[in-house]
Order: sequence, then C-alpha cells, then structure tokens
Amino acid sequence: QTIISTSHDNTLKLWNLNGQCLHTFIGHSGGALNANFSPDGQTIISASDDKTLKLWNLNGQCLHTFTGHSGRVQSANFSPDGQTIISTSHDNTLKLWNLNG
Repeated sequence: QTIISTSHDNTLKLWNLNGQCLHTFIGHSGGALNANFSPDGQTIISASDDKTLKLWNLNGQCLHTFTGHSGRVQSANFSPDGQTIISTSHDNTLKLWNLNG
C-alpha cells in the first residue's frame, strides 16, 4: 500500500497510493539511488552516492548505516528471507550483509 522513491537531493520519500507523501527520509550525504522494502514490508534499504547503505523503519528513522564500499552504491535489495542484503557498487564489487550480526 506504499511506494518508496529516491532522489538526487539525498532523500527518500514514502508515499501512499493516493500520492500523499507520508515521510521524508533524511540521512544520506549523497544522492539516494535505489531503495527496496524488506520481504515483510517493515524496513527499507537504500543505496547512495555517499558509498553507504542505510536501513530504515517506516517512520523514516535510520536503524543502521552499512559502510564498506569504496564507490557509490548503485543497488541494494533483501534476500527472500529478509536476513541478508545484497549491494552492488561502482567499485566493481558485490557485497552480502548479514542482518543477524
């Protein structure tokens, strides 16, 4: 029932299906390039020009920042079980991030 959008103004926005902005997510220091919902729909992962990924709750609170890429992070997505995140970067790497520690 919601849509997440990314922007080069460093933000993400959560929208309802009527086009109303529910939350603006502020925290990246570079353009937000990609965002996806977790399989249970309760968290969002975002990828950014700032070389990080961020894990968010639906209220726009950043729960965790993932660092480790040396280039902008082009994409991020959850595994089907929601326990792992995969990211791709312009540093020519793909990384797997375990959410269980």
